[in-house]
Amino acid sequence: MLTLGQAARHCGVSKGTISKAIASGKLSATRREDGSWAIDGAELARYLDVNGHRFRTETGSGEQPATIAELRARAELAEQRLGDLKAMLDDMRRQRDDAERQRDKWETVATRLSLSAPKPDQQPTATPPQQLSAVPDNTSRLRRAWRWMQARG
Repeated sequence: MLTLGQAARHCGVSKGTISKAIASGKLSATRREDGSWAIDGAELARYLDVNGHRFRTETGSGEQPATIAELRARAELAEQRLGDLKAMLDDMRRQRDDAERQRDKWETVATRLSLSAPKPDQQPTATPPQQLSAVPDNTSRLRRAWRWMQARG
């Protein structure tokens, strides 16, 4: 005799599905003293023969692997895909590390450039030499202008 949970696992369905089959009379079972169901294995086999085509896994498409070889093939494909994903992850990590190195390099260059430029509020340390002015100061201009006006009359 099987419990409701054991029968559900054997069929690959939920306990609710088996419970509904019992309630609708499609699957015969007896109640135990503790209130659980007792399902005969032969009755479950009969039920599976009649209704097996309706069962599907809750997460899949209803196809269950037929052989161990098929399971091994699926496992091998999963391992290959996992390997590919790991390779992609390693490649992405290398790209990230390279981008971080480039960022650090450019940050260093920017820091060097910003340190070499004088700040706007500082006076320059070296004063340029005084150039001789080609134009004399204002007093001599006025004097020349006065002389010119006097000469013209």
